[in-house]
Amino acid sequence: MTSREITVLIWVLLGLLMLVLQVASRFEGSRIPSFGAVITRAMRTSTGRVGVLAGWLWVGLHYFSR
Repeated sequence: MTSREITVLIWVLLGLLMLVLQVASRFEGSRIPSFGAVITRAMRTSTGRVGVLAGWLWVGLHYFSR
C-alpha cells in the first residue's frame, strides 16, 4: 500500500465517521450535536470565526491545489 492510498483511506474513514455522527445526531434524544449546531456554536465568538475560516482555507487550499 502506498502512502497516497493510506492517506485516501484515512480521509474516507474520517468522512464515514462524520456521516455516522451526523446520522446519530438526528435520533430523538441524542446527545450528539449535529454538524450545523457545532458550527453555529463556534461562530458565536470571533476566535471561533477565525478557526472556521482557517479550517475552510486549509481544506480549500488542499482540495484546489491541483
